[in-house]
Amino acid sequence: MPAAATKPENGLKFTIENLGKIDYAELDLAGLTMICGENNTGKTYVMYAVYGFLRRLPDYLTRIFEDYFKAQHWPAGQPIEIGLQELFIDRLDEWLARASVMFVQDLPAVFACDAQRFEKVVFRAKIAEAPDLAIRMAGLETVFMTEINVHFRYEPRPFAVLGLKSFGDPLATSSEAAKVLAWVLIWHVLQITVRLFSSERSGIMQFYRELDYARSKFISRLQADPQAELSSPIMQARYPQAVTDEINFVRMAPPIKIQGELVKSDPALLQCFVQIAGGAYQSSAEQGIRYTPQGVRQDMSLAEASSAVRALADFDIYLKSFARPGDLLMIDEPELNLHPRNQRRFARLLARLVNAGVRVMLSTHSDYLVKEVNTLIMLAQDTPHARQMREKFGYAEQELLQPDSVHLYVAGPGKVKGRRKRINTLTLAPVDPARGIAVSSFDSEIDDLNRIQEEILFGGEL
Repeated sequence: MPAAATKPENGLKFTIENLGKIDYAELDLAGLTMICGENNTGKTYVMYAVYGFLRRLPDYLTRIFEDYFKAQHWPAGQPIEIGLQELFIDRLDEWLARASVMFVQDLPAVFACDAQRFEKVVFRAKIAEAPDLAIRMAGLETVFMTEINVHFRYEPRPFAVLGLKSFGDPLATSSEAAKVLAWVLIWHVLQITVRLFSSERSGIMQFYRELDYARSKFISRLQADPQAELSSPIMQARYPQAVTDEINFVRMAPPIKIQGELVKSDPALLQCFVQIAGGAYQSSAEQGIRYTPQGVRQDMSLAEASSAVRALADFDIYLKSFARPGDLLMIDEPELNLHPRNQRRFARLLARLVNAGVRVMLSTHSDYLVKEVNTLIMLAQDTPHARQMREKFGYAEQELLQPDSVHLYVAGPGKVKGRRKRINTLTLAPVDPARGIAVSSFDSEIDDLNRIQEEILFGGEL
């Protein structure tokens, strides 16, 4: 019996209106969520919006909880009991709705664009299914933060006890308590950790040290002469939040070593990745990230390596050091610079991550990647023929994908319920367990190409 893909609990749902090319769209995240479509149809805008919201959600929840606590009129210096069922579950949709409104106000910063572009945007987030609080909180006994002296204790009733005795001002106390509870809700109840690798990653990996050098040189000059002209393009550059976070991720990443929860429990993940990368990465404070091809003793800098090696480097950092169940891993064009064989291998690696509990969201133009996902869906059928094909072609059970764990959206003109005219949207493609997913934009181009070549070959004398 093939291994069933891990279906994420309380899946996230988003409604988006008037964002870039998207007139209206509903997006429901599955274990593996793919967005396909022609260029300039809104795929990256959707990716950046989802990322930006989840990236800023802890701050939004902190502000929301601060307002909630201040309205409770806590007595100064007394322990307070807070009902977590009400705070985390019963009112979760309300909190997410308020956070969505806050996020729309932040869109200019998220996209590094003028505010006029987002005047009509509507963005709503919700949870498809409320999490089981007792299960999610099991194992969380105490959180102690010495700098703010807030104690958190979960008890099966359930409720939280916050130790507030050292604070004389209830309003100051509520601000610190809100930070703790926002952290608990994000990490333990919703289990959201988001990471996005943009299509700019190849350039980021090649030039991040130069960016650091230029910035450091500018800051040193400013410290020496505070009246210096603030004309550095490095300091004035504006990037979308996803790109800025990726630069910081590479800059602040620890030395590359195997310490991530998933690769320690399943070394095959790393073996699959090495096969795609064609070698191994290592890093040091002095030399930065280096790459050693398989079968070669001499390592090289990323500037010397291929574009594919650079495009995969930050994924190596993530996989070795950070990957854990519950993550939302977002990749803009995972096929970037990869040979078709490695695009297929990457699809199988992503399937392994999905089955290990990582939620994956990606945008892609790769027919090879989508077709490989189709293969993983078709081979997951529990039939003698499917089992025979898995053995014949070397597919592991950990690579198989159940149909309900995959959502593929096609960005572009489509029909939306309640609208007479076709609008720019995300159309959810049906998934057939026996045939996989049909992507018309890919299939029509392949059919057209085949037709032209047949005409050339058989339509007359060459």
